[in-house]
Amino acid sequence: MTEDSVVVHKYFYLDDKILTAQASSTSQSLQEGRELVNQTLRSTKWFHTDAACSKRFWVPGSNVYMYVPIPDVLHPSRRRDLLGYGSGCDSNSGLNMPEWNSPVDGAEVLDMDNLPLFESTDLDDLFDPRNAPLIVERNLNQQTANPPSVEQLDHSTLFKVFPQPHIHVFGNFEVTKPFKIPVYSKTDPIPIFPYTLPLKSPSNARRAWLVPVRGILPWEHATPAVLLDPKVSPQSPRSPNPALSLPIVWTHASLRAFWTSLLELKRRTGLGPISVSFTAAGCGSLQSFISRIPRSEYMDSDEEEEVNPSPNPISGSDASDTPAGSNFHPNPLDSVDYIKIYHQSQFSMHFRNMVDRFGFEMKAGDGNEKVRVLKKARLVLVDDVARGVLVS
Repeated sequence: MTEDSVVVHKYFYLDDKILTAQASSTSQSLQEGRELVNQTLRSTKWFHTDAACSKRFWVPGSNVYMYVPIPDVLHPSRRRDLLGYGSGCDSNSGLNMPEWNSPVDGAEVLDMDNLPLFESTDLDDLFDPRNAPLIVERNLNQQTANPPSVEQLDHSTLFKVFPQPHIHVFGNFEVTKPFKIPVYSKTDPIPIFPYTLPLKSPSNARRAWLVPVRGILPWEHATPAVLLDPKVSPQSPRSPNPALSLPIVWTHASLRAFWTSLLELKRRTGLGPISVSFTAAGCGSLQSFISRIPRSEYMDSDEEEEVNPSPNPISGSDASDTPAGSNFHPNPLDSVDYIKIYHQSQFSMHFRNMVDRFGFEMKAGDGNEKVRVLKKARLVLVDDVARGVLVS
Protein backbone atom coordinates (compact mmCIF):
# COMPACT_ATOMS: atom_id res chain seq x y z
CA MET A 1 0.00 0.00 0.00
CA THR A 2 1.50 3.38 -1.09
CA GLU A 3 1.30 6.72 0.66
CA ASP A 4 -1.69 7.74 -1.44
CA SER A 5 -3.59 4.52 -0.77
CA VAL A 6 -6.94 4.98 0.90
CA VAL A 7 -9.18 2.35 2.52
CA VAL A 8 -12.82 3.41 2.44
CA HIS A 9 -15.49 1.82 4.67
CA LYS A 10 -19.03 2.71 3.71
CA TYR A 11 -21.92 1.65 5.92
CA PHE A 12 -25.47 1.54 4.69
CA TYR A 13 -28.85 0.11 5.68
CA LEU A 14 -29.55 -3.26 4.06
CA ASP A 15 -33.25 -2.60 3.46
CA ASP A 16 -32.61 0.76 1.81
CA LYS A 17 -32.60 0.10 -1.94
CA ILE A 18 -31.26 3.59 -2.81
CA LEU A 19 -28.16 3.33 -0.61
CA THR A 20 -27.63 -0.28 -1.66
CA ALA A 21 -27.56 0.74 -5.30
CA GLN A 22 -25.12 3.56 -4.57
CA ALA A 23 -22.85 1.28 -2.57
CA SER A 24 -22.60 -1.09 -5.50
CA SER A 25 -20.49 1.54 -7.32
CA THR A 26 -16.99 0.95 -5.91
CA SER A 27 -15.30 3.71 -7.89
CA GLN A 28 -17.72 6.36 -6.64
CA SER A 29 -17.18 5.30 -3.02
CA LEU A 30 -13.39 5.43 -3.43
CA GLN A 31 -13.58 8.88 -5.00
CA GLU A 32 -15.66 10.22 -2.11
CA GLY A 33 -13.16 8.77 0.35
CA ARG A 34 -10.17 10.39 -1.40
CA GLU A 35 -11.88 13.78 -1.40
CA LEU A 36 -12.56 13.56 2.34
CA VAL A 37 -8.92 12.66 3.04
CA ASN A 38 -7.60 15.47 0.83
CA GLN A 39 -9.87 18.01 2.49
CA THR A 40 -8.61 16.93 5.91
CA LEU A 41 -4.85 16.70 5.27
CA ARG A 42 -4.12 19.36 2.64
CA SER A 43 -6.19 22.29 3.82
CA THR A 44 -7.02 24.09 7.08
CA LYS A 45 -10.35 25.35 5.80
CA TRP A 46 -13.77 24.00 6.67
CA PHE A 47 -15.58 22.04 4.00
CA HIS A 48 -19.21 20.98 4.02
CA THR A 49 -19.65 17.41 2.89
CA ASP A 50 -22.98 16.03 1.80
CA ALA A 51 -23.80 12.61 3.25
CA ALA A 52 -26.59 10.79 1.46
CA CYS A 53 -29.23 9.53 3.87
CA SER A 54 -32.55 7.99 2.96
CA LYS A 55 -35.61 9.61 4.52
CA ARG A 56 -37.19 6.18 4.76
CA PHE A 57 -34.60 5.03 7.29
CA TRP A 58 -36.40 3.79 10.41
CA VAL A 59 -35.16 2.52 13.76
CA PRO A 60 -37.50 0.88 16.31
CA GLY A 61 -37.96 3.13 19.31
CA SER A 62 -37.51 0.25 21.74
CA ASN A 63 -33.93 -0.30 20.47
CA VAL A 64 -32.74 3.33 20.72
CA TYR A 65 -30.71 4.24 23.81
CA MET A 66 -29.15 7.50 25.02
CA TYR A 67 -25.38 7.08 25.26
CA VAL A 68 -24.89 9.97 27.73
CA PRO A 69 -28.13 10.64 29.62
CA ILE A 70 -28.82 14.23 30.57
CA PRO A 71 -28.52 14.52 34.36
CA ASP A 72 -31.51 15.56 36.38
CA VAL A 73 -31.50 19.22 37.37
CA LEU A 74 -32.96 20.48 40.63
CA HIS A 75 -34.41 23.91 41.07
CA PRO A 76 -31.81 26.23 42.67
CA SER A 77 -33.90 26.75 45.81
CA ARG A 78 -34.28 23.02 46.27
CA ARG A 79 -30.55 22.45 45.79
CA ARG A 80 -29.74 25.05 48.48
CA ASP A 81 -32.07 23.28 50.91
CA LEU A 82 -30.45 19.92 50.26
CA LEU A 83 -26.84 21.12 50.47
CA GLY A 84 -27.34 23.49 53.41
CA TYR A 85 -26.47 26.74 51.59
CA GLY A 86 -28.71 29.67 52.25
CA SER A 87 -27.24 33.04 53.05
CA GLY A 88 -24.33 32.96 50.63
CA CYS A 89 -26.36 32.14 47.55
CA ASP A 90 -27.62 34.46 44.94
CA SER A 91 -31.22 33.61 44.13
CA ASN A 92 -30.83 35.01 40.62
CA SER A 93 -27.60 33.28 39.67
CA GLY A 94 -28.41 29.92 41.25
CA LEU A 95 -26.31 27.88 43.67
CA ASN A 96 -22.90 29.33 44.49
CA MET A 97 -20.87 26.13 44.31
CA PRO A 98 -17.08 26.25 44.85
CA GLU A 99 -14.82 25.71 41.87
CA TRP A 100 -13.10 22.42 41.30
CA ASN A 101 -9.72 22.05 43.12
CA SER A 102 -10.49 25.12 45.24
CA PRO A 103 -9.30 25.12 48.89
CA VAL A 104 -11.45 23.13 51.28
CA ASP A 105 -13.76 25.19 53.42
CA GLY A 106 -13.72 24.68 57.19
CA ALA A 107 -17.39 23.66 57.17
CA GLU A 108 -16.50 20.70 54.95
CA VAL A 109 -13.87 19.26 57.30
CA LEU A 110 -14.99 16.59 59.77
CA ASP A 111 -13.00 15.96 62.91
CA MET A 112 -12.79 12.30 63.88
CA ASP A 113 -12.71 13.23 67.56
CA ASN A 114 -16.13 14.80 67.27
CA LEU A 115 -17.76 11.62 65.99
CA PRO A 116 -19.92 9.64 68.47
CA LEU A 117 -18.51 6.49 69.99
CA PHE A 118 -19.17 3.21 68.22
CA GLU A 119 -21.80 1.07 69.93
CA SER A 120 -21.11 -2.62 69.49
CA THR A 121 -23.81 -5.28 69.44
CA ASP A 122 -23.71 -8.01 72.03
CA LEU A 123 -23.89 -11.32 70.11
CA ASP A 124 -23.35 -13.61 73.07
CA ASP A 125 -27.00 -14.69 73.05
CA LEU A 126 -26.46 -16.35 69.68
CA PHE A 127 -24.12 -18.86 71.28
CA ASP A 128 -26.44 -19.62 74.19
CA PRO A 129 -27.51 -23.30 73.91
CA ARG A 130 -30.92 -22.42 75.32
CA ASN A 131 -31.68 -20.38 72.21
CA ALA A 132 -30.48 -23.01 69.76
CA PRO A 133 -33.10 -24.07 67.20
CA LEU A 134 -34.85 -27.34 67.83
CA ILE A 135 -33.81 -29.94 65.25
CA VAL A 136 -36.09 -32.94 64.94
CA GLU A 137 -34.70 -35.92 63.08
CA ARG A 138 -37.13 -37.53 60.69
CA ASN A 139 -37.61 -41.26 60.69
CA LEU A 140 -37.91 -42.27 57.05
CA ASN A 141 -39.02 -45.79 57.95
CA GLN A 142 -41.86 -44.44 60.06
CA GLN A 143 -42.98 -42.13 57.26
CA THR A 144 -43.05 -45.03 54.83
CA ALA A 145 -45.05 -47.20 57.22
CA ASN A 146 -47.54 -44.43 58.03
CA PRO A 147 -48.21 -42.39 54.88
CA PRO A 148 -49.84 -38.98 55.34
CA SER A 149 -53.62 -38.95 55.46
CA VAL A 150 -53.90 -35.74 53.45
CA GLU A 151 -56.35 -36.24 50.61
CA GLN A 152 -55.42 -34.86 47.23
CA LEU A 153 -57.76 -34.67 44.27
CA ASP A 154 -57.11 -36.30 40.92
CA HIS A 155 -57.27 -33.89 37.96
CA SER A 156 -55.81 -36.25 35.36
CA THR A 157 -57.65 -37.90 32.49
CA LEU A 158 -60.15 -40.67 33.26
CA PHE A 159 -59.70 -42.38 29.91
CA LYS A 160 -58.28 -45.55 31.48
CA VAL A 161 -60.40 -45.58 34.63
CA PHE A 162 -63.48 -46.86 32.83
CA PRO A 163 -63.13 -49.90 30.56
CA GLN A 164 -63.90 -49.34 26.90
CA PRO A 165 -66.33 -48.60 25.37
CA HIS A 166 -67.60 -45.55 27.23
CA ILE A 167 -71.03 -45.71 25.56
CA HIS A 168 -73.37 -48.69 25.89
CA VAL A 169 -76.55 -48.24 23.84
CA PHE A 170 -79.99 -49.76 24.36
CA GLY A 171 -80.16 -53.46 25.09
CA ASN A 172 -83.20 -55.27 26.46
CA PHE A 173 -86.47 -53.61 25.38
CA GLU A 174 -88.73 -55.80 27.53
CA VAL A 175 -90.66 -54.38 30.48
CA THR A 176 -91.23 -57.33 32.82
CA LYS A 177 -91.16 -56.07 36.42
CA PRO A 178 -91.94 -52.35 36.69
CA PHE A 179 -93.69 -52.65 40.06
CA LYS A 180 -91.20 -54.95 41.77
CA ILE A 181 -88.73 -52.07 42.19
CA PRO A 182 -89.96 -49.30 44.53
CA VAL A 183 -89.63 -45.64 43.60
CA TYR A 184 -87.12 -43.35 45.31
CA SER A 185 -88.71 -41.42 48.18
CA LYS A 186 -85.88 -40.52 50.56
CA THR A 187 -85.80 -36.89 49.42
CA ASP A 188 -88.51 -34.69 48.01
CA PRO A 189 -87.85 -33.90 44.33
CA ILE A 190 -87.14 -30.28 43.42
CA PRO A 191 -88.64 -29.34 40.03
CA ILE A 192 -86.63 -27.25 37.60
CA PHE A 193 -88.51 -24.60 35.65
CA PRO A 194 -90.57 -24.98 33.46
CA TYR A 195 -91.32 -28.44 34.88
CA THR A 196 -93.69 -28.74 37.84
CA LEU A 197 -94.87 -31.47 40.19
CA PRO A 198 -96.48 -33.91 39.75
CA LEU A 199 -94.24 -34.71 36.83
CA LYS A 200 -95.86 -35.96 33.65
CA SER A 201 -94.13 -39.02 32.20
CA PRO A 202 -95.32 -39.95 28.69
CA SER A 203 -94.62 -43.53 27.70
CA ASN A 204 -92.68 -42.48 24.60
CA ALA A 205 -90.49 -39.89 26.37
CA ARG A 206 -86.93 -40.60 27.49
CA ARG A 207 -84.95 -39.01 30.30
CA ALA A 208 -81.56 -39.49 31.96
CA TRP A 209 -80.00 -39.31 35.41
CA LEU A 210 -76.67 -37.48 35.64
CA VAL A 211 -74.25 -38.88 38.22
CA PRO A 212 -71.31 -36.48 38.75
CA VAL A 213 -67.85 -38.01 38.80
CA ARG A 214 -65.81 -34.82 39.13
CA GLY A 215 -67.17 -31.29 39.24
CA ILE A 216 -70.39 -29.37 39.93
CA LEU A 217 -73.48 -29.90 37.78
CA PRO A 218 -75.03 -26.62 36.50
CA TRP A 219 -78.19 -26.87 38.62
CA GLU A 220 -78.73 -25.53 42.10
CA HIS A 221 -78.94 -28.05 44.97
CA ALA A 222 -77.16 -30.72 42.90
CA THR A 223 -74.46 -32.57 44.84
CA PRO A 224 -70.90 -32.04 43.51
CA ALA A 225 -68.31 -34.80 43.28
CA VAL A 226 -64.54 -35.17 43.64
CA LEU A 227 -62.10 -37.93 42.74
CA LEU A 228 -59.19 -38.86 45.02
CA ASP A 229 -55.70 -39.22 43.64
CA PRO A 230 -54.81 -42.94 43.98
CA LYS A 231 -51.10 -42.21 44.39
CA VAL A 232 -51.18 -40.02 47.51
CA SER A 233 -54.67 -40.26 49.05
CA PRO A 234 -56.15 -42.95 51.30
CA GLN A 235 -58.55 -44.90 49.11
CA SER A 236 -61.84 -44.66 50.99
CA PRO A 237 -64.89 -43.25 49.18
CA ARG A 238 -67.45 -41.31 51.21
CA SER A 239 -71.10 -40.43 51.02
CA PRO A 240 -72.08 -36.77 50.59
CA ASN A 241 -74.06 -34.61 52.98
CA PRO A 242 -76.12 -31.87 51.27
CA ALA A 243 -76.83 -30.19 54.63
CA LEU A 244 -73.10 -29.44 54.99
CA SER A 245 -72.43 -29.00 51.24
CA LEU A 246 -70.11 -32.01 51.29
CA PRO A 247 -69.45 -33.67 47.92
CA ILE A 248 -69.49 -37.23 46.69
CA VAL A 249 -66.00 -38.67 47.17
CA TRP A 250 -65.05 -41.19 44.49
CA THR A 251 -62.02 -43.42 44.18
CA HIS A 252 -60.83 -45.16 41.03
CA ALA A 253 -61.92 -48.52 42.42
CA SER A 254 -65.39 -47.32 43.44
CA LEU A 255 -65.91 -45.71 40.02
CA ARG A 256 -65.09 -48.96 38.23
CA ALA A 257 -67.39 -50.87 40.58
CA PHE A 258 -70.23 -48.40 39.94
CA TRP A 259 -69.71 -48.63 36.18
CA THR A 260 -69.82 -52.43 36.35
CA SER A 261 -73.02 -52.35 38.41
CA LEU A 262 -74.68 -50.07 35.83
CA LEU A 263 -73.79 -52.44 33.01
CA GLU A 264 -75.21 -55.33 35.03
CA LEU A 265 -78.33 -53.26 35.71
CA LYS A 266 -78.65 -52.57 32.00
CA ARG A 267 -78.49 -56.28 31.22
CA ARG A 268 -80.76 -57.68 33.92
CA THR A 269 -83.35 -54.99 34.67
CA GLY A 270 -86.90 -55.36 33.41
CA LEU A 271 -87.57 -51.63 32.99
CA GLY A 272 -87.15 -51.35 29.26
CA PRO A 273 -84.19 -50.12 27.19
CA ILE A 274 -81.29 -48.47 29.03
CA SER A 275 -78.12 -46.79 27.77
CA VAL A 276 -75.11 -45.86 29.90
CA SER A 277 -72.36 -43.43 28.93
CA PHE A 278 -69.44 -41.56 30.44
CA THR A 279 -68.83 -37.96 29.35
CA ALA A 280 -65.53 -36.24 30.11
CA ALA A 281 -65.16 -32.53 30.81
CA GLY A 282 -63.80 -30.22 28.17
CA CYS A 283 -60.07 -29.56 28.06
CA GLY A 284 -58.97 -26.99 30.67
CA SER A 285 -62.48 -26.35 32.03
CA LEU A 286 -62.51 -28.74 34.99
CA GLN A 287 -59.70 -27.22 37.08
CA SER A 288 -61.37 -23.81 37.49
CA PHE A 289 -64.62 -25.30 38.80
CA ILE A 290 -63.28 -28.12 40.97
CA SER A 291 -61.73 -25.54 43.32
CA ARG A 292 -65.22 -24.32 44.31
CA ILE A 293 -66.04 -27.64 45.99
CA PRO A 294 -65.56 -27.30 49.78
CA ARG A 295 -62.81 -29.32 51.43
CA SER A 296 -64.01 -30.36 54.88
CA GLU A 297 -64.14 -33.43 57.01
CA TYR A 298 -66.80 -35.76 55.68
CA MET A 299 -69.73 -37.27 57.55
CA ASP A 300 -69.63 -40.89 58.63
CA SER A 301 -71.38 -43.03 56.03
CA ASP A 302 -73.07 -45.18 58.70
CA GLU A 303 -75.13 -42.26 60.00
CA GLU A 304 -78.90 -42.62 59.84
CA GLU A 305 -80.55 -41.37 56.66
CA GLU A 306 -82.95 -38.51 56.95
CA VAL A 307 -85.54 -37.04 54.62
CA ASN A 308 -84.33 -33.55 53.74
CA PRO A 309 -87.01 -30.91 53.29
CA SER A 310 -87.58 -29.76 49.75
CA PRO A 311 -86.11 -26.32 48.97
CA ASN A 312 -87.84 -23.88 46.67
CA PRO A 313 -88.12 -24.79 42.98
CA ILE A 314 -85.07 -23.82 40.97
CA SER A 315 -85.10 -22.05 37.68
CA GLY A 316 -82.69 -23.99 35.50
CA SER A 317 -79.10 -23.97 34.35
CA ASP A 318 -79.02 -20.49 32.83
CA ALA A 319 -77.37 -17.89 35.06
CA SER A 320 -79.89 -15.26 33.92
CA ASP A 321 -82.74 -17.37 35.35
CA THR A 322 -81.18 -17.78 38.80
CA PRO A 323 -83.55 -16.41 41.49
CA ALA A 324 -82.72 -13.03 42.96
CA GLY A 325 -80.56 -13.21 46.06
CA SER A 326 -79.16 -16.65 45.23
CA ASN A 327 -75.40 -17.19 45.54
CA PHE A 328 -75.46 -20.05 43.02
CA HIS A 329 -73.47 -19.41 39.84
CA PRO A 330 -74.00 -22.28 37.38
CA ASN A 331 -71.16 -23.81 35.41
CA PRO A 332 -71.47 -25.19 31.88
CA LEU A 333 -72.26 -28.88 31.70
CA ASP A 334 -69.11 -29.56 29.67
CA SER A 335 -67.03 -28.58 32.71
CA VAL A 336 -68.08 -31.73 34.59
CA ASP A 337 -67.14 -35.40 34.27
CA TYR A 338 -70.38 -37.35 34.66
CA ILE A 339 -72.13 -40.66 33.97
CA LYS A 340 -75.45 -40.57 32.13
CA ILE A 341 -78.15 -43.23 32.62
CA TYR A 342 -80.67 -42.97 29.76
CA HIS A 343 -84.09 -44.65 30.31
CA GLN A 344 -87.83 -44.42 29.76
CA SER A 345 -89.39 -41.47 31.59
CA GLN A 346 -92.06 -43.43 33.50
CA PHE A 347 -89.31 -45.39 35.33
CA SER A 348 -87.13 -42.43 36.38
CA MET A 349 -87.73 -42.74 40.12
CA HIS A 350 -87.31 -46.52 39.97
CA PHE A 351 -83.84 -46.06 38.49
CA ARG A 352 -83.10 -43.37 41.07
CA ASN A 353 -83.75 -45.92 43.81
CA MET A 354 -81.46 -48.50 42.19
CA VAL A 355 -78.66 -45.96 41.86
CA ASP A 356 -79.07 -45.00 45.52
CA ARG A 357 -78.64 -48.63 46.58
CA PHE A 358 -75.17 -48.94 45.07
CA GLY A 359 -72.62 -50.03 47.66
CA PHE A 360 -68.86 -50.37 47.27
CA GLU A 361 -67.28 -53.13 49.32
CA MET A 362 -63.99 -52.32 51.00
CA LYS A 363 -61.71 -54.60 52.95
CA ALA A 364 -61.64 -53.44 56.57
CA GLY A 365 -59.77 -55.55 59.11
CA ASP A 366 -61.03 -59.12 59.10
CA GLY A 367 -64.13 -58.46 57.01
CA ASN A 368 -65.59 -56.27 54.27
CA GLU A 369 -67.21 -52.88 54.73
CA LYS A 370 -69.82 -51.58 52.29
CA VAL A 371 -69.78 -47.84 51.57
CA ARG A 372 -72.89 -46.21 50.12
CA VAL A 373 -71.14 -43.68 47.89
CA LEU A 374 -74.36 -42.03 46.61
CA LYS A 375 -76.18 -42.01 49.93
CA LYS A 376 -77.91 -38.62 50.53
CA ALA A 377 -76.73 -37.38 47.13
CA ARG A 378 -78.96 -35.11 45.06
CA LEU A 379 -78.79 -36.09 41.39
CA VAL A 380 -80.20 -34.25 38.38
CA LEU A 381 -82.78 -35.67 35.98
CA VAL A 382 -82.66 -34.22 32.45
CA ASP A 383 -84.90 -34.63 29.42
CA ASP A 384 -83.95 -35.80 25.93
CA VAL A 385 -82.26 -32.46 25.11
CA ALA A 386 -80.29 -32.24 28.40
CA ARG A 387 -82.59 -29.67 30.03
CA GLY A 388 -83.03 -30.00 33.77
CA VAL A 389 -86.26 -31.66 34.91
CA LEU A 390 -85.79 -32.09 38.66
CA VAL A 391 -83.22 -32.64 41.41
CA SER A 392 -83.64 -35.64 43.68
